[in-house]
Amino acid sequence: MNTRNLSESIAVEYQSFLDDNPDIRFVDGITVDLCGLIRGKRYPRKDLEKLYTTGLALPYTVYLMDVTGDNSDPCGRGFADGDPDGVCLPIPGSLVRVPWAHEPRGQVLLSMFSSTGCPSLIDPRHVANHVLK
Repeated sequence: MNTRNLSESIAVEYQSFLDDNPDIRFVDGITVDLCGLIRGKRYPRKDLEKLYTTGLALPYTVYLMDVTGDNSDPCGRGFADGDPDGVCLPIPGSLVRVPWAHEPRGQVLLSMFSSTGCPSLIDPRHVANHVLK
């Protein structure tokens, strides 16, 4: 899996967030699949840097499942190709406190990339950006 060098602004973003929110113990790294279901992982405060550097490995098929959670192996993606993982990385500027959580918590939106750092062709955010361009 590819790791990325933290730019100073990204490192400042998450460190500033932690400094400003000392009561937060967990941050949820989330992405939304095509059916609107939230996917991701809860990170303990001490592991937030790992999310920003290494990212979260999720199978590409997280974006290819239907509403029942089934994957019909579209275009040979899923069972046919071994269901490889992509790398989900935080979207700069999306790290926020979750005001409705019962326990103080943060969340950050994620976007998927290939192991070489290219935007995933099936991540809806990248598809939308491509259409807009």
